[in-house]
Amino acid sequence: MMKKLCKVAGCLIAIGLVLLLVGGLMGGFRAGFGILHIDRHGVHWGRTDSGSSHQIELSDSFHTLDVDVSFGDISLEKGDHFSAKIEWNGGEDDYTAAVSDGALSINSTAVSHYAELQNGAEITITVPEELVSAYLYTELGDIELEKLVFRDSVSLQTDLGDIEADDCTFSNTLDAHSNLGNVDLSGSLLCNVNAGSDMGDVDIQTTEKQSAYDCHAATDLGSITVNSRSVSGHEYRHGSGGYLLEATTDLGSISLKFSH
Repeated sequence: MMKKLCKVAGCLIAIGLVLLLVGGLMGGFRAGFGILHIDRHGVHWGRTDSGSSHQIELSDSFHTLDVDVSFGDISLEKGDHFSAKIEWNGGEDDYTAAVSDGALSINSTAVSHYAELQNGAEITITVPEELVSAYLYTELGDIELEKLVFRDSVSLQTDLGDIEADDCTFSNTLDAHSNLGNVDLSGSLLCNVNAGSDMGDVDIQTTEKQSAYDCHAATDLGSITVNSRSVSGHEYRHGSGGYLLEATTDLGSISLKFSH
């Protein structure tokens, strides 16, 4: 019981910090530092009214991805040809990108976190065919995938931002986690799935039947629904299929939907 109370207390403290941040964004923080801006589309990182604008564009083909940046939104989608484009405001050498032996690598080189918070960054990648594997990590930013096919392991990680994989096909393993943000996964998930958020909702919709999975879902403070039906309590275990599906959140709700 004491452990549970401590977790709840921790969640409430975290909520207070988030509200403090939001209040700052609506007032002093935004005016004083220009770190974030708010419009009808939501809250966005970075400054768009200052700093030098830079970009990198690549058109070489690749079959694996390795993106590891301190700051920036990452978008990966199906297209007519291979391309990678990075756009940012800040120092000319803040980001690097290269294709070597069929692997696309994108990294950030900025050492000042204060400077990074002032620089907006967008990473857009398109591929015309399936990929082998992908590792995508951003400390501050969203990760979006759409209509992609992967033959091997995929890892999607952000410290502060949402993760959304829409109508994708995953194989082997899929690992998706946000420290502060929602995680939404949909498509053919015939693989081991580990999805979680410290503070945010987790939504998984798979075209596979529930019998394919060994399911485990747990939330410290939130609800759990399976095929739109509420589950009593804060933990759900079901099945003994060949693939492990695990969804967890400390503060948020979990929704699991399977094919009938």
